[in-house]
Amino acid sequence: MHQGHHKGDGNNALRGLLGEAGWNGQDLVRAVNAAGREIGAELRYQRTSAAQWLAGVRPRTPAPDLIAEVLARRLGRPVTPTEAGLCGGGSVRGDGRASSAFEWQQSAEHALSQGPSGPSHAFVARELEVPWFGQSSFGESGSGRGGTLTRDDVISADSALDAYSRADHAFGGGHSRQALAQYLSTAIAPLLGLPAPADVRRDLLGSAAKLAYLCGFMHFDDALNASAQRYYRISLRLADEADDRVGYATALRGLSTQAESLGHHTLSAQLAQAAVDVGWHVAPVPVRAFLSGQLAVATAAIGEHVASLGHFRRTERLLDRATSSTDAVGAFHEASLEYQYATLAVYQGAPAVAIDAYKRSLRARPDHERRSRALTFARTAELFMDGGHLESACEQWQHFLDDYPELTSRRVDEALGTLRARLLPFSRSPVAAPLIRRAAEISAPSRPS
Repeated sequence: MHQGHHKGDGNNALRGLLGEAGWNGQDLVRAVNAAGREIGAELRYQRTSAAQWLAGVRPRTPAPDLIAEVLARRLGRPVTPTEAGLCGGGSVRGDGRASSAFEWQQSAEHALSQGPSGPSHAFVARELEVPWFGQSSFGESGSGRGGTLTRDDVISADSALDAYSRADHAFGGGHSRQALAQYLSTAIAPLLGLPAPADVRRDLLGSAAKLAYLCGFMHFDDALNASAQRYYRISLRLADEADDRVGYATALRGLSTQAESLGHHTLSAQLAQAAVDVGWHVAPVPVRAFLSGQLAVATAAIGEHVASLGHFRRTERLLDRATSSTDAVGAFHEASLEYQYATLAVYQGAPAVAIDAYKRSLRARPDHERRSRALTFARTAELFMDGGHLESACEQWQHFLDDYPELTSRRVDEALGTLRARLLPFSRSPVAAPLIRRAAEISAPSRPS
């Protein structure tokens, strides 16, 4: 890989961060290469690359952002390229901050028209700071080119949302994310520039916000976290323009879920709280449960277990008051609730409680939610393995493999990789050997780039 300028002296800042992280150079480049795949970059840094960085060589973009991001995930706190002694990479401004993956001032129409690539940046936690709700101007009439926005356009967008949501649940985010991104760029983005009555424009913006949120989730599910972050932020902008507090809160929740998954736990809790603050008083009861449940998970991740349980009990009460939501965006039902309770139990160090909750979630899971079911089987198996229960783990993993061939999701692929790695020491076990053979025969479907 090409390198940038040499600082002259060794990079003691990076050396100190590596020491704090408990990493060597090989650990660093392995993490950076993996983070590169999240933005569709096939990086092949080797240990010698890390040695050069430590000697003071500045890597070219996107490596400075990627190095800072993987260290932030490892350390559980924000890390900037400047702090890592890497200021000067192509995507880093003079003040050491990364250029934003989605500038708030950019029109949503233009951002959507760029498709999933947009500006090629790493996922960076510090870019999740977003303006508070109400910063966009609603009601602009559009450029007037090519006709007028109609109610039929809104109906069409809502129909597409339902179809893409069903495909995501059944086949995984990798199955349709490219198609949805293309739909947003070629069908939805041009509509945003058309003149329209205020109510029609507001509804189209709201539908577009949901589509962008779903596109963000699909990219998250397929481990393309930079593009996921970008679509979530576009969803925020669209919801803001639509004066849609519920849509804005939903996008904040998506960002919180992503941050929690990547280890940015403090930020995840802040985003989850912001989602509740902005949407609570206007959201219908099922959406309140959707928001409250994520706040429970996010506060558990930072060790605030009493507060977390309080948020969860509130979520339970909300779900008791509501019919289960199966909306295309923000669906929340008993299976979702039990899965979240299992997550709380894992954070609290109660694996037996988590296993029981996962099993309840599986019993309540709608048949069409194949991806969620597969991931739940995988998580349950991993907990059984942690406790030394090989036979029970293999039983759960057999169910996981039943669903796996129909799914295109890097999260699911990673679960398969975990299965193979954890069973490798048991290759001679009569319980594990058939499962190992079956897993070996399954090849991951070809993945879109």
